[in-house]
Amino acid sequence: MPLNGSIMALRCSRHIHHRQLLPPAKAPWDSLDARLLCPFFLVRPLGGLFWGPLGDRMGRKRVLALTIIVMAASTFAIGLLPTHALVGWLASALLILLRMIQVFSTGGEYGGAADFMAEYAPDKKRGFYGIFL
Repeated sequence: MPLNGSIMALRCSRHIHHRQLLPPAKAPWDSLDARLLCPFFLVRPLGGLFWGPLGDRMGRKRVLALTIIVMAASTFAIGLLPTHALVGWLASALLILLRMIQVFSTGGEYGGAADFMAEYAPDKKRGFYGIFL
């Protein structure tokens, strides 16, 4: 599911924002899509390594809420980005930065949500509740 979400987000952003936020491609193979997708898969585990121990110290409920807020804020900021025609390469750089923040918070959100569900599920149904995440 998370992989499909990233691919769907990339496809949607390609159709909606690709021509506005990224420099125009001269040929179909001269696109930044592949170069944009790779760093996100590298950042996500780092988010888990950062948010996981923080959830152990501060409480999973608090950290889960914080990761959701960070993801929502970065998603909102992506919607407010200026176009490539307006600010040039800065639009692409801001898109990559905000998307990395979004994926970083997702890395912590998934693990935190799984642990949170397992902790609050009834003792005999923890596995059953865990399959829904």
